[in-house]
Amino acid sequence: MLLCIDSPMLLIFLAALSEYGSGSFSPSLAIGLGMTALLVMVAGAVALFISVGGKSAPFEYLEKEPFDTEPGVREMAEARREQYRDAYIRHNILGCCLCVLSAVPLMFLYMTEQTENFLGVTLLLAFFLMVGVGVFFLVRGGVRWESFQKLLQEGDYTREKKSADHALSAVYWPVVTAIYLAYSLLTFNWDWSWIIWCVAAVLFPAVSSLEKAVRGR
Repeated sequence: MLLCIDSPMLLIFLAALSEYGSGSFSPSLAIGLGMTALLVMVAGAVALFISVGGKSAPFEYLEKEPFDTEPGVREMAEARREQYRDAYIRHNILGCCLCVLSAVPLMFLYMTEQTENFLGVTLLLAFFLMVGVGVFFLVRGGVRWESFQKLLQEGDYTREKKSADHALSAVYWPVVTAIYLAYSLLTFNWDWSWIIWCVAAVLFPAVSSLEKAVRGR
């Protein structure tokens, strides 16, 4: 995520350098180098996503299926989780504080109205950097903490929630598919009907939370 969020930084910096600098960078050179850096960083992020996804694929069942652990495994996982708790809290504090404080450079930019010079670009880069580092800490802490929850079947990965989420998914996504096909075939508006999938993906957590709240009554 850090690579994706901060990938435009060099492009913005070089573009500003070509416009407000001493003229050593032409706009075409700045855009060429900046776009090259952006694509390299995005490609690196995609490679990491694929690599991590491939390594974690054999353990996807931990998220969806109830399972029994070997004797001693739960105790070991609980001990490791408690050892990691302080680091997890620190990562959350750092990540949240950086994401909140990232608005400070933008507020300073707004107050000083320095949007048309190199200072304005520097403040914008500070915003990107703070958000990227903040998200890095949040993701780093959250991924490891969720791995303990999956192994211990706690939080969002209890046996009851796994069964409920599986049942909801078995109904929800076929209904979404039916709506998508019915709308697309009746209107032939294939150029825009894909938005149904975006809306459905955003609504799924809300529908899941509502279903759990109703079931918990």
